Amino acid sequence: MIAYLFWHRPGAGVDAARYEARLAAFHAALAVPSRAERVRGAPWMAGDGYLDWYFLPDWTALGALNRAAVSGAAEGPHAAVAGLAGWGAGGVVALLAGDRAFQTVWRWLSKPDGMTYAAFAAALPAGGTLWQRQMVLGPQPEFALAGDGAEGVRTRHELVCGQATG
Repeated sequence: MIAYLFWHRPGAGVDAARYEARLAAFHAALAVPSRAERVRGAPWMAGDGYLDWYFLPDWTALGALNRAAVSGAAEGPHAAVAGLAGWGAGGVVALLAGDRAFQTVWRWLSKPDGMTYAAFAAALPAGGTLWQRQMVLGPQPEFALAGDGAEGVRTRHELVCGQATG
């Protein structure tokens, strides 16, 4: 499984409740499993905002999502929320362990220089959810870890996602 991530925040002066309502309408119009989360403290966002997750079986489905987001039933809701956005950046992650269940706290990690991927994975706690950034498409560090044992992992980036919107 892969997920397309879209980090975004409303434009200056845009009411958060209005933005969230339009964001929820867009997610409801898509025929793709997805969720939106509030995000506080991600240094690559330069402010608070939102993280959308669009769950896809493979890379081919990413192309279908790209087309579906701006056409058909989703076209109007996409235009409505996009018109209120002030910044956004996307990326793709692959699920390495665990499941796609909502998590309130993520630790965004970078593999230490000189460490192999196998050694890095072995050093992480078992039982959590682990996603890995693909192709350096997004602004976030390379790995996202949540769930069992994740609170014991030391990192420079701890991201509180808050609650799901919509």
